[in-house]
Amino acid sequence: LGLWCNYGQIYRDIAHCYASGVFERVLPAEEYAAFDWTKFQNNDPSIMAELLTKIAKNDSELAYVGYGPLVWTDRWNDKAWNDTVASCIINPRGWPVHHAHECFGQVGLLYNMVFNRDDMIHSAVNFQGCGLPFELKQQIAAEVWGDASAIDPDKNYTPMNEYKANFAWWSVVTDVLHDSLTLCNWVWPMTMSPTAARDYRGDLDLEAKFMKAVTGEDVTTEDLYKMGAKITTLQRANTARGMTDAAGKMGTNDFRAVHDVVTEWPFTQDPDIPVFTEGTIKMDKDDFQTALTMMYECFGWDPKLGCPTAECLDYYEMGDVKEDLAALGLLPDAK
Repeated sequence: LGLWCNYGQIYRDIAHCYASGVFERVLPAEEYAAFDWTKFQNNDPSIMAELLTKIAKNDSELAYVGYGPLVWTDRWNDKAWNDTVASCIINPRGWPVHHAHECFGQVGLLYNMVFNRDDMIHSAVNFQGCGLPFELKQQIAAEVWGDASAIDPDKNYTPMNEYKANFAWWSVVTDVLHDSLTLCNWVWPMTMSPTAARDYRGDLDLEAKFMKAVTGEDVTTEDLYKMGAKITTLQRANTARGMTDAAGKMGTNDFRAVHDVVTEWPFTQDPDIPVFTEGTIKMDKDDFQTALTMMYECFGWDPKLGCPTAECLDYYEMGDVKEDLAALGLLPDAK
């Protein structure tokens, strides 16, 4: 039908809009009456085929649910839905959890904020679910991100630290790198190995080795990671140009306040379990702000706003981007 399910989000949205009375409230009476809603109570799945077909035609009020929560919650005055656990929405821009804070706590929450859509990052979740004993994963974490405290056991998270920031930065950079190299981030990077003879260590230099074999360029892993960070910074600059502030004015560099925003439920779920104790993936708001600052610093972005600075754009050799952002008043340290 040409519909994007948004990792099942459209089904959650339809169920909510029916059960909470949103459809009955907003759909024209004739349109609402066209469906036998009792099929939901009778576990008759044929109603979904009818609803999805109607949504796909894009000629009705119902069709707005297919535009995603960013659109329909605003149009139908139901933005509170995004802040509920049942919604699974992780960012007000309208995508659901897809390897977020259930994946190494702050690490997963951070990389969900960098993009303008579902991040589609598997670098971290592959490491999380690889099957190696946690103690062995801690050893690898220390080798790759600087300390064993870069990772926590599932549902037993600890406050933010610089090594988690390194892990989040690496997750973003490797994902962007793989998109650019047309490698599958569901398979790469080769952080670990199933082979005991390798002490279960992978080879994170494989991307550079393949790049050199194909292009003849003498490139290192560090070179490729810098390229990934440069691409991410360019995206950040492009987003600043088109992002609107609270007043609706286009062009703002306050990513912390406007862009890198988490919905409420990750901080309020499991109300009977304290944050940073075993048994919950709940996060802490102040700790997450600390996490953002640490990640911004890893990229060389402004630590308060989260936007590219003149200094970092010089580092990434993007003088034209620096001039453009300066002309638009979007560089915090422009001379």
